[in-house]
Amino acid sequence: SSWDSTPDIRISGDISGKNIVIGFLYDFQYVFSRFLIKQEQNDGTTSTEDSGRLQLRRAWVNYQDTGAFTVIVDNGSREFNYLVNARVGSTGLRLGQKATTTGQYRFPVTGNALYQKVSLSSFNASPVSIIGCGWEGNYMRRANGI
Repeated sequence: SSWDSTPDIRISGDISGKNIVIGFLYDFQYVFSRFLIKQEQNDGTTSTEDSGRLQLRRAWVNYQDTGAFTVIVDNGSREFNYLVNARVGSTGLRLGQKATTTGQYRFPVTGNALYQKVSLSSFNASPVSIIGCGWEGNYMRRANGI
């Protein structure tokens, strides 16, 4: 029977003292907004610097207690997939425990920021917790304000 028709869970045997995790697999997707340079004005408002060309070099995501996920970089003509997971040899990994880790993953994002699409994806039973991100690039201003 399906979960919808019978929401009861039956477990046979003695499981006292055991941890049980119950949940649903779901397709985690996050698409970053376009990479832009933001500037705070004297009056407290924020403006976007967009009179030039932003050439991206690399980006990174910071994650905490996270399992496997994929970083997808689409530059408009080609797609690159980078698998990020709790690696063998990481100090926090233990046999019989969930494979999560904390760290930073750096990946190349090369080209004009107008054409770069970066997203994160996961269809694993492990959690994904992104706590920050950033990017590096070169900006060439084409016009100066008056």
